[in-house]
Amino acid sequence: MDQLTVALISGLGGAAITGAAAVAGPFITGRHSRRQEQHARNVEEFDRMMDLRVATRDLLLYLDDARQAVRDGRPVNLGELPNEVKRVRTAADRCEVYGLSFVHSPSSRDYGRGTPETRGLHTYLGCAQAVREMVEEVAQSGGPRDQDTLQSIDATFGRAEQARSQVLGVLMDRMAELRAEMGHQTAR
Repeated sequence: MDQLTVALISGLGGAAITGAAAVAGPFITGRHSRRQEQHARNVEEFDRMMDLRVATRDLLLYLDDARQAVRDGRPVNLGELPNEVKRVRTAADRCEVYGLSFVHSPSSRDYGRGTPETRGLHTYLGCAQAVREMVEEVAQSGGPRDQDTLQSIDATFGRAEQARSQVLGVLMDRMAELRAEMGHQTAR
């Protein structure tokens, strides 16, 4: 073969490779970009759900500290309780972006109805409010007058724990799905 034929074949081969790369390149990078965007959305959704999980735990711990203070006859400080409740509500609102529905305001049309997570959060916040009121009443009266009062506070606190578990059940299922998707996306 002469040099002209080799040069022509090399030029045509190079052009074919360049053309294939020009066509396939944007497709491949577009798919990679879409995967990265989906991964970022999954991470954000996971973080928002984790924020709700942490906020509900922190509120429960705050109420438990107040409950134990009443039991032990120590001073009770519920000054931060409104901020803790607000953190739960804000975290729940941030999760609604992803389809979880946490209707938690009495002014909402669907308050107290709807999805399991809505009912769980509604019950959780109602029990938190009831524990707060009982603890305040006992603290203002100088301590528990009888064992029934303490048992009532404990029972209401227990209902708050159960309601939180209901909310967490929904969150944990979705968080497990997200972990699997994120792991799968990372493996690619």
